[in-house]
Amino acid sequence: MSDSATVEKPLKMASPSPVTRMWVVLQKLTRARDEYTREKDHATLLTLAGDISDLVTQLRNLADALVAEVSQPHD
Repeated sequence: MSDSATVEKPLKMASPSPVTRMWVVLQKLTRARDEYTREKDHATLLTLAGDISDLVTQLRNLADALVAEVSQPHD
């Protein structure tokens, strides 16, 4: 009998569903909105506005993925 250890490949974990990933984006969006409302510096406002736009794009992409997920026929 061999003493060598067998190495197994890790199981591929399923990625979270789009609706689950939306929660993280929504939390980030809420924080960015709150920071934006408190900020006074124009350059920082511009950066935060860009961040908010990027987060909205991510949210839209996740919503599209959610629609695609639901549209797939189930067995």
